[in-house]
Order: sequence, then C-alpha cells, then structure tokens
Amino acid sequence: LKLLGFESEEKDVSLSPDMFEHSNLKGFQQVMYFLLSSLDQERSSNEFKYCWPPVDKKQEAEFRKKVNIWIKELQREHPESFPYVNPALFQMPGGRKFV
Repeated sequence: LKLLGFESEEKDVSLSPDMFEHSNLKGFQQVMYFLLSSLDQERSSNEFKYCWPPVDKKQEAEFRKKVNIWIKELQREHPESFPYVNPALFQMPGGRKFV
C-alpha cells in the first residue's frame, strides 16, 4: 500500500503488518477507499459521494454496502483473481478470517 502511495487521513490509522490482527474499522475504511479510488477515481467519487468519510452508523453501513457491491462486480469480472468475500467481514474487519 505504501508503494501505491497510501497515506491515512486519520491520525489513529497507521499502516502496519498487524493492523488487521484485531477489528480495525477505520483502517478498513481508509484502505478500501484508497484502493477503490485508485482503481477508478471517477466511479469512487460518484459511489461514495454521500458516505465518505463516514461520520455516523448510517454512512458506515452505506459505505460497506457500496464496497460490497463493487467487490462483487470485481469478483464476477475476474473470478480467478478475487475469491469470495463474506460481506459480514466488513462489519468487524479484522482477525484471522479477514486477513
């Protein structure tokens, strides 16, 4: 992620090998937004227009929903590159199953 230019917008989110050892919602949001924005800036601006940065539970849920839809599209387009991801992992992003 550092090589791609990732820099967290949050002071309490730091990139480290163990950042998802435990649930890390802010880290997940930052990383997913960065990756999807890097993939398609125009689409990410449109998709996340009303839920980035998420400031309440409703926006967090909307952000997760939009990430899930986008990931499912990528899985359909590139089944050999994207294994199935359980959307429930996006609610508590961390731990062995998440990594």
